[in-house]
Amino acid sequence: MKTKGIIVMIGIIGLVTMSCKKEINPVVIFTVEDTTGVKLKNARIFTHPCFDAGCDTTRINEAFVKEALTNSSGQVTIEYPYSAIVDVIGNYTNCDTANNEWCIYEGRTVARFESKRARGGESNEYNVKLVLRLQ
Repeated sequence: MKTKGIIVMIGIIGLVTMSCKKEINPVVIFTVEDTTGVKLKNARIFTHPCFDAGCDTTRINEAFVKEALTNSSGQVTIEYPYSAIVDVIGNYTNCDTANNEWCIYEGRTVARFESKRARGGESNEYNVKLVLRLQ
């Protein structure tokens, strides 16, 4: 009889502690740099569930189609509504005024992130590095 009581108490404690947790959306911090490791300010990134040809565009969730510019540290932070895998494309245009040339950098990667249940105050951050190469 005592073991039933202990099992019931453990169940109640489990329910109480689970109810204190809430769903935390994933936050992705994209860091964009060139092949030498220099962080690129004002690089543009695009995220999309599928950039490849042949994707069924009628099934794309627009909440994962994002566009943003990096800050002075070469980073941009984007929050997503739940777990996903997205394609990430970046580009950066730089002008070499000494030679009067335009330089275009491009790169591509994949980001994977998940929602999680956690107590208040916990974060759910993912870091993704995107390296852009001179085209």
